[in-house]
Amino acid sequence: MLTTLFSSAGVIIAAGWISILFIFNPEQVSWLNEFLPTWEQIPVNKKDIPQTLAEIQLALNKQNRIAGESISLEVINNDDNQERNSFLLPVFQKRNNCQSYCQELVELRVYQHTKDLEFQFKPETYYHLVTQIPITGVTKSFVESPLDKNYLQLQKQGGNINLPLTEIKAFEASPLSPGFWFYLRGEYKQGDNQITYGQIVHYNPKIRNLQQVLSWENPNGQLPKWQQVIGSDVKELVIDQTANLKPKLQVYKLKSSELISN
Repeated sequence: MLTTLFSSAGVIIAAGWISILFIFNPEQVSWLNEFLPTWEQIPVNKKDIPQTLAEIQLALNKQNRIAGESISLEVINNDDNQERNSFLLPVFQKRNNCQSYCQELVELRVYQHTKDLEFQFKPETYYHLVTQIPITGVTKSFVESPLDKNYLQLQKQGGNINLPLTEIKAFEASPLSPGFWFYLRGEYKQGDNQITYGQIVHYNPKIRNLQQVLSWENPNGQLPKWQQVIGSDVKELVIDQTANLKPKLQVYKLKSSELISN
């Protein structure tokens, strides 16, 4: 009799817990769909279902997109093994009628190791999508402007065409601030000049915010870097645009903002 009571209480508690999950987080009980008829299945947004890295890559292939080399953001130690807790995934797309740099960046995604109980004991590692932003490139007029003073005329001549970004790298030396910094880059030839251009991107894991901070261009091929310029404790972002022996530097200093996401 006592065993029966305990069994009944366990069933009631389990049913109550499943009901709570169904109300507040239906994705965590999506496994019940295997036992439910089609007309009574739990509606789940497929984008929210955790996937393995192989499943993510396959889904992108079906969209004619290419998963680039992922960048680890946080690594967790499990006994003797190291496992990625989160990573940034660049997404590329093939360019038509191109002779070089035939893959352009079209999206950045951040994935995190799922904590859903349904996937905790599976042999593969499952991740859910945390945030994503589209990448549209840098306008041609912006890239050409340092070498052509007639900026407005460049815009009228089709300068608003976006030039593709083809590479992403993490900064080796980041400033003393929360999160991760990356630079996106591309190359453009104007006459005898080979211009390097790109964007700066920041990811704040505390609020799961991925943000494009600024665009940059450089006629001498130098990449942006963090270094101490004005003698403060925090490094500044330096873009060296020196050309024809004429020094030109753009220096950006980090300042705290009242906006949580900035």
